[in-house]
Amino acid sequence: MKWKTFLGIGVTLGFGYLAVRNLDLARFGEALGDTHLGWWLIALLPYAASHVFRGLRWQAVLSPLVRANPFRLISFVFIGLALNGVIPARFGDFFRSWLVAKDRKLSLASSLAVVGIERLFDGVAIVTLLTVVLWIADLDSPWLIHLRGAALTASGGLVTGVALMVAFPDFMRGLIVRLVRLLPNKLGEKTEKALQDIYSGLLVVRHPAALLGAVVFTFGQWLTEALFYWAVYVALDLNVGYPAALLTISLISLAVILPAAPGYVGVFEFAAVTALGVFGALENRAFAAVVVAHITQLCVVIPAGFFFLFRLKVGFPWGKKGLSELVSEKEA
Repeated sequence: MKWKTFLGIGVTLGFGYLAVRNLDLARFGEALGDTHLGWWLIALLPYAASHVFRGLRWQAVLSPLVRANPFRLISFVFIGLALNGVIPARFGDFFRSWLVAKDRKLSLASSLAVVGIERLFDGVAIVTLLTVVLWIADLDSPWLIHLRGAALTASGGLVTGVALMVAFPDFMRGLIVRLVRLLPNKLGEKTEKALQDIYSGLLVVRHPAALLGAVVFTFGQWLTEALFYWAVYVALDLNVGYPAALLTISLISLAVILPAAPGYVGVFEFAAVTALGVFGALENRAFAAVVVAHITQLCVVIPAGFFFLFRLKVGFPWGKKGLSELVSEKEA
């Protein structure tokens, strides 16, 4: 875990530097001072709604396996996001899987498979939104034009892959195993396990009602979160429009795949400032808006997550020994 920690610190510092290298502190402070409190408060509504959609999507994907209270799942979502904000390596995603497995007497493997399929749905939604935004945007940068082509290819590939895995499960399982075994041993084993988890989740959502719910709630989640960014941008007098908010969440979602410090500090800022730069936002005001958005998110999910953690008495392996045991279980 040590090398992963140092890698995350290095990535955070590197992207953090790229985000602030041209920052003018005086103008940055002026932009923060111009924040319209009313629009900032309005931004909290779609941000809260996005987490409700996360919980409803989780319930839809779980529904063929177990019945789960959506309000309890929404609480678990906040707990997971809070832990992602203070513990590296997306530990919160594993912990919420462990919570629902414990709460619903579900196997941890099945619960993790459901999280795997959630990530796959997120991937499809993100590359779809990225493709749409880059297609309608007036692009004059060669790398953005290449990114548009890559997003279109990835979107089509993901949708086709999911459709094939659902329609021809046995054939695709065998094909995946044969392809993965061409990789080096250790990498191949980890890749095969991850794909098998996702594959198991896909078998869960072969139920039409669950599949429809997962799709609707996934896009609802990302579209409402984009509304949050748009409202923050309005609060900071950034006239960039809703497409800029969609590009923001798309690039952030791709960036946080990288190892980074808890809360995705550094990579978050770089991705969001890059997205705003595409739409011509001034760098100092754009960075101010990004900082406001990021701090707002952390100040909402971390207190809410720990409130639910203690309020629901779901238990947590406090202390170095207990946390190490749960991390070991995660690695296994």
